[in-house]
Amino acid sequence: MNSLRIPLVLAALLAGPSLPTLAQVYTPPDADEHPHPHPHPAPLRGPEVTPNPAAQLPLATISHTLYTSKSELYAESKPLIAGRPIRFTAHLTTLGASFRPYLAGQVTARLQVGGQTLTASVAKPEAPGIFRLQLPPAPAGTGMLVIDIVTPEFTDQFTIPGVVVYTDEAAARQLPRDERPGDISYIKEKSWLLPDFATQPLGRGTVTKGATNLTNVLVLPLTAFVNIGGRPHVYVQRTGERFELRPVQTGPGDGRQVQLLSGVQEGERVIIGGAREILGATVPAEHGHSH
Repeated sequence: MNSLRIPLVLAALLAGPSLPTLAQVYTPPDADEHPHPHPHPAPLRGPEVTPNPAAQLPLATISHTLYTSKSELYAESKPLIAGRPIRFTAHLTTLGASFRPYLAGQVTARLQVGGQTLTASVAKPEAPGIFRLQLPPAPAGTGMLVIDIVTPEFTDQFTIPGVVVYTDEAAARQLPRDERPGDISYIKEKSWLLPDFATQPLGRGTVTKGATNLTNVLVLPLTAFVNIGGRPHVYVQRTGERFELRPVQTGPGDGRQVQLLSGVQEGERVIIGGAREILGATVPAEHGHSH
């Protein structure tokens, strides 16, 4: 008899409403409502890693600004790392009454480091004034970079000593960033568009005021000064594309040159043409730029 009841019960269940699911009949209690003697195992975790802020930033940009009597070189690159190709951009400007980009010329770079000499050359600029070069990977060490220039009109040469090739990226990230909050960025491509842009180192000269001659004093052309809040300022060049706007104290002027009493050190380079145009178009300096 019992054997007949079991199939009948199953049939009735199958013909009736669908069976409730486990989720409908069982809700796990909250942890606080579920006292039990055994402990929960601790969740599995990997080793804790402290984020390194420096590792999140892009590598610093290295730049060199050098002058000859004919040219200005502004070279920029990321830090050189052993075993990696070396890429850098050379901005070349011809000097004169106004600074103009190189329109032609062959540029050859030679890096001497670790007993090796690595060479690269380009026959013409990629764009006016801009030459891009790539050297083969170099060994770690400190060396010298020589840049030779041949144009239809003249030849020139720049030498950059103390060029460091780092052992690895971690070492390259230790390089401090040459950035100041007050820096103003004015890239080469913009300065080349100004008809009278030029810079010169602060030097000594003579200011004639009536019958008085002030000789062997620090002087700047009148065109170097901009008036801000009733006080004279000048743009001091820190790198090829970074400038600092400084208040200065001036002495007598003769309508062409002005004596400089304080604010700039002798030998520091100052914008002497285009300063007023730059004043109306300056932007805070950023971490390098792309061409």
